[in-house]
Amino acid sequence: MRVSNSSGANILCDPWVNGGAFLGSWFHWPPLPTGFEKELIEAPCDGVYISHLHPDHYDPKFIAKFSRARPDVPIYIAEFGHPWLRRSISAVVGKATKVIEIPTLQEVEVAPGFTLSIFAADTCNPAVCGVNVPCQTDPDLRAIDSIGVFRADGQTVVNANDAMGVQLIPRIAANVGHADLLMGHYGGASPFPQCFPDVNDKKAAAERVVDVACKMLISAADALDVKYVMPFAGQYVLGGRLADLNSERATIPLDQAVVKLRKLTSKEVVSVMPAGEFDLSSGLKSPDYCEPPLEVSMSYIEKISKTSFSYEKAAAKPWHNIPFDLINAAQTVVERSHRARIAFENSFVIGDGTHWVTINLDPNRVGTSVEFGSKPKFSNVTTITMPHELLRRLSTRKSDYKGFTPMHWNQADVGSHFIWHRTGEFDLVSHGLLNFYGV
Repeated sequence: MRVSNSSGANILCDPWVNGGAFLGSWFHWPPLPTGFEKELIEAPCDGVYISHLHPDHYDPKFIAKFSRARPDVPIYIAEFGHPWLRRSISAVVGKATKVIEIPTLQEVEVAPGFTLSIFAADTCNPAVCGVNVPCQTDPDLRAIDSIGVFRADGQTVVNANDAMGVQLIPRIAANVGHADLLMGHYGGASPFPQCFPDVNDKKAAAERVVDVACKMLISAADALDVKYVMPFAGQYVLGGRLADLNSERATIPLDQAVVKLRKLTSKEVVSVMPAGEFDLSSGLKSPDYCEPPLEVSMSYIEKISKTSFSYEKAAAKPWHNIPFDLINAAQTVVERSHRARIAFENSFVIGDGTHWVTINLDPNRVGTSVEFGSKPKFSNVTTITMPHELLRRLSTRKSDYKGFTPMHWNQADVGSHFIWHRTGEFDLVSHGLLNFYGV
């Protein structure tokens, strides 16, 4: 997606070109047209804005290729509390490419009369399927996602990316003021409900997630008093051995999302086909999005179902220290739990069906422990099962390794590589701590 001003200056936002994101499972929908990458690289560009680390927004292979061809184009990111995104980008771009971190509440001019400000959001809220919660000005609280605010020609565009949250938009609205266009996602981007066998009515569960996301988008649009709402960044399909889960995901075609949103608001809800255009000043736009025929999607999914995931391609290696490695990987979760506000006692049982490690979390720390095997202490239990090789790759890392790796818990989680079973209550804070497993 590009945001442009009347003179043609523009910023390219979150270019995702290479299929197989999230350890190989996420693919574009609709499929990218032939020559798409070449057009992105050759088109005029004054900057690239990358909102966050998720590989459907930050594509390191493309950014590396773009940087080699266009070293003069700067890359803009939020000043996050952690350097993960900056480190990763700096590792793939050439020395001539500037990686510019923008502090929250600071506006920078990317071209004459064209400005960008970025609001960093804090950690992901799995309870709302991939969306994020309040924007923070305290650097220690800022972590993963961000919102981009573009101003040019007397117009303001807010690109909420995946950082849509009920509490977030009102907080930045006080600093943004009136906006003209809000872009944001309209569905789920998590393993729920497709990876939860205990959810009997997955269709109803998926519909509830979509309803919440759409209402959030309209709530945000009301807070910013926008004229136009553009749902986007909501379509993808699963490939490889997970292709059969596509019908159970909490996402709907873009044209259906437009219909749903129009029932929730009197604001103008707009959509365009891939590579389409929308002129905010005149209101003129290219044709509305129309979902490709069913036979096209079926053929495409059949094709991508034959792909393999990264951990499946790797040659299986003997795993000699399973108890030690599992306990060591889980220990970082326990260490983080001492600083977290856990609501109640709960246990996580993580494994491949044969080998297990249990993380018991107690808000009073008395019962907090890591145990090899399936040994939950508490009645609130979440069991997470995955392939053996994925468990090994997530649980083992060189002791001196400090960089970002795509072989990360969150990547596997969002990519639908886990199977989840839950008994009792679910503590959101404890769930978030799992992102530190193996780190």
